Amino acid sequence: MDGRRSGHWKGWHGTGKRAWEGSFDAYRHTGSWVYYDEAGARQSSGEYVNGARQGAWTSWYPDGKRKAVVTWEAGNRTGPVAFWSVGGEQEKEGFKTYGVKTGNWIQYHQNGEKFSEGEYVLGKQQGTWTRYYATGSREWQGPWEDDKEHGLWTRWFSNGQMEAVGSYERGRQVGLWVGYHKNGQKRYEGELAGPNRTGPWVFWHQAGQKQSEGEFVRGKRQGAWRGWTRSGADDPEVSGVYLDGERVQ
Repeated sequence: MDGRRSGHWKGWHGTGKRAWEGSFDAYRHTGSWVYYDEAGARQSSGEYVNGARQGAWTSWYPDGKRKAVVTWEAGNRTGPVAFWSVGGEQEKEGFKTYGVKTGNWIQYHQNGEKFSEGEYVLGKQQGTWTRYYATGSREWQGPWEDDKEHGLWTRWFSNGQMEAVGSYERGRQVGLWVGYHKNGQKRYEGELAGPNRTGPWVFWHQAGQKQSEGEFVRGKRQGAWRGWTRSGADDPEVSGVYLDGERVQ
């Protein structure tokens, strides 16, 4: 753009369709501006103050549906932001400071129910976050530290029954984890070291009978294991002695 411009101006794409419309003052953008795509559809609009974007700017999809509302302060993305899908459903909303996510953020399912909610600090997930099923019930909840799971976490089935509870340390599952069947009966109990099971583990059938028990070393069965069928009889497919995950007798 020519620095000598002042007053109200319009620009065009090479196709002949209008590209932008707005005013200049003292060589800088000022007041309301509108931008258009090459097909001539409105693409974004908002205000300029002293040549910098200021306040809420709105953008649209080619079909005219709202795409996003982003707040600007002196040319920086600072303030509330919100985004919508091509279908028109709100996808997420939150706050940015100089373009970085901060404060409370919420994502939504297509049906409008919350998908997740939690805090960002300097662009990283921090504190307690919760994810929800499309029905509105919780899927999981737990603390984050510097964008990694850290602390005691709980997971639920879609019917509201607890699925598992255990701890994370800097994004790694650690310590005792207990899992449950959908009917509330305990499913497993044992310790994790990252992705690997370690130490004594016990598993249960859905009706509550013990299914198997034994030791894990670096995620592999080790030593003597016992297994039981639902009727309580010995399970020859499981019972035996293991070495590095392989049954040796």
